[in-house]
Amino acid sequence: MRLSLDDAVLVLILMGYDTVDSIADALRVDYRVIENVVNKLRVLDLVHFEEKGFWIFKKKVLRLTKEGFEKAIEIRDKITSVAEKVRRDIEKGAGLEELAEIYGYALPLLALMGFIDFALITPLLGLLAFDMGVDGIDTEVM
Repeated sequence: MRLSLDDAVLVLILMGYDTVDSIADALRVDYRVIENVVNKLRVLDLVHFEEKGFWIFKKKVLRLTKEGFEKAIEIRDKITSVAEKVRRDIEKGAGLEELAEIYGYALPLLALMGFIDFALITPLLGLLAFDMGVDGIDTEVM
């Protein structure tokens, strides 16, 4: 399963990551790249910003639209079905580059969802960031 960065962002918002910073930190991707993805998702009417808090404590948080929610659920279900395949490939001794090429941004999500050990995929984050640029945008590992 090849998961786009757009897909990963939608699932993270579904999981409760509600700021560009929190999503960038979770995926270990530069803030500006995630900001561009969020802007694209807003244009597609999959996410919107909502004000949270009051007075000087207000902040804008990301929320899924109805369409975004449905798409995020669909992606999440695909990710959970892939978890067993990833485990089998790891047990068979698949290399890090091979895993990154096959599963892409599904790997960090699988780790965040508790399906695989995050320590296992930490070395892959650099490969993912550079191999899976977003629509011509160079990604940087933070």
